[in-house]
Amino acid sequence: MMTTPIIITMTNKGQFTLPARVRKALALDERGEKLTLTFEPTSQQIVLSKPLSFADIQAKARTYVKPGTPPLLDAGALYNRREARLCRVLLGRSIRKRSSASL
Repeated sequence: MMTTPIIITMTNKGQFTLPARVRKALALDERGEKLTLTFEPTSQQIVLSKPLSFADIQAKARTYVKPGTPPLLDAGALYNRREARLCRVLLGRSIRKRSSASL
């Protein structure tokens, strides 16, 4: 991706204004929206990024869930079922290995 440098000026209060096209690209519509500033001292570079909102995280998580999957209401029960299944699979394999080794 090719980037074009944008020169912005610091005010006497130490503030910078992001140009409208940058605000639009970051979908910054409302006053008071937050940005994350990451400063790399060795390269003297600053990276501004928009933090993920809860809605963004939910939308991303939905891409991993098959349509029609019921919501997870009891994580403990799911964990216990998967642990039990894993134990059955592992024990079944070790029992089969032992029985074929004894032949």
